[in-house]
Amino acid sequence: MEEKNHPGEPGTGRTPQEVHLILFSIALGLLLILGGLFVILFFGEEAGSVQVFGVPLIIGGLLAPHLAMRLFQTRYEISGPCPYCWSHVKTSESALELNCPDCHRRITGRHMRLFRTKADRYPV
Repeated sequence: MEEKNHPGEPGTGRTPQEVHLILFSIALGLLLILGGLFVILFFGEEAGSVQVFGVPLIIGGLLAPHLAMRLFQTRYEISGPCPYCWSHVKTSESALELNCPDCHRRITGRHMRLFRTKADRYPV
């Protein structure tokens, strides 16, 4: 049976501020790329202006969304008891499955909690 995220439970998604920042960086990247293309197309005869302004604008437009994702990435820490042996386990939510340090059984982290894996939950 799949665990569902209820409105009262803390989610693992991004905050509205993070989403707005990422969307802003994408829009800024598009504007930088368009500005670079404008400089190249309309001032292309002058080779100096293309190299000084056009190409760096395009490169900046390509890198802006990637930099925003890297700089403002939120990491969630999950800390709680192992669902098998109740020993303390601490991990980041980026680790989808891990082994308990004490009993060495597979556990998974979802919705800021630790659960048994499906293979151990339903023995054959």
